[in-house]
Amino acid sequence: MITVSSDLLALYQNGGIFQRNMKLQVLDRNYNVLAEFMDEIFDGQITCDNSRKAVRSLDIKLTNTSGQFTWGPDKLIWLDKLFKVYYGIWVNGAWEWIPQGVFPCSLPIATSDASDNYQNEVEFSGGDKMDYLGKCTDIIVVKKGTDIATAIKAVLNGIETMFALDDTSNQQTVPYDMSWPANTDYSQIISDLAGIITWEIYYDVNGYLRLHAPIDPTTTAPLLTLSAQNSGFNIWAGAQRQCDDSNLANYIVVYGGSSQVATVSYVLQDTDPNSPTSIQRIGKRVYLHNDGNPDPVITTQDLAMYRAQYEYKKRLQVVEKLNFKMFPVPFMDIDDVYEIIDENNGTSGKYQVVSFTLPLGVDNSSYHTGYLWQVRNFAQ
Repeated sequence: MITVSSDLLALYQNGGIFQRNMKLQVLDRNYNVLAEFMDEIFDGQITCDNSRKAVRSLDIKLTNTSGQFTWGPDKLIWLDKLFKVYYGIWVNGAWEWIPQGVFPCSLPIATSDASDNYQNEVEFSGGDKMDYLGKCTDIIVVKKGTDIATAIKAVLNGIETMFALDDTSNQQTVPYDMSWPANTDYSQIISDLAGIITWEIYYDVNGYLRLHAPIDPTTTAPLLTLSAQNSGFNIWAGAQRQCDDSNLANYIVVYGGSSQVATVSYVLQDTDPNSPTSIQRIGKRVYLHNDGNPDPVITTQDLAMYRAQYEYKKRLQVVEKLNFKMFPVPFMDIDDVYEIIDENNGTSGKYQVVSFTLPLGVDNSSYHTGYLWQVRNFAQ
């Protein structure tokens, strides 16, 4: 969750009437604020998707009547600048500004349209800082036994200084000497390292690189309860509820060893006749870890068993998807948990945010749209 005040949360929970505003800061590479604008944002959106390396992306349009956003190497707007976007809610007589991300200046487009009374505008679009870490110019080697957070900081030495990495000292270390060739994206290298312990790595709304364990929605308290049955003003505007069993697997196979020879293996399967996902009831649905190839990270029988158990818990499940629309909730973030109640389509319980689009600009009729899920896990 993006941190906000308890008064703002109460305002949303109680269905208040909101005054909204937007703010754009132009920053240098040391995060000094060079300029700030509020009235110039007339359209745009923030999109977030946890399946992308750059979780957040920005598309924003600004009025450019005085030319302040005309880009160029000698202008305020150039490729060495960063944009920080805020969404404002009027709370207790003051604006509460909620950060929406830090984005390197990318793909600037300045438009002059004589057919529209010379309406001048500038548009920017691009991903968050993850998309701009660049590529390594030489081979990168991380030694066996290195702590994961330490390894990530070492790989990004001289590239990034803003870290908010959780402690990984009690987690698995790098299992063997790992290397990446020149021209590999730094984002791929740090994602590979985080993947060793199956943790999340991404840039937050203040531009810090974060690393933490996955959030468990079953044990996480919901931020808000949103109900279609509320009287009066309602944040929740409905959803399409879908059952997705496309990734369901009840027969898990893991091989470990070198890239060519499997030296260890482990199989887990659901054969419980009382289970709704058992092989007897729905047939054998097979998942082969690493496409059936030996995983060089898995070097012992115990590691093969742990990976099989992880995949079993992850894949012996049915996903309930909600493609939603609602009044904009600017403090929503990936992996947040909400309680949703909508008797019109049978929705009930806690759901986790997977992706969403938050509208920016002056159009008050635009809905906040996206996709939440509730995972029904059948692994015992």
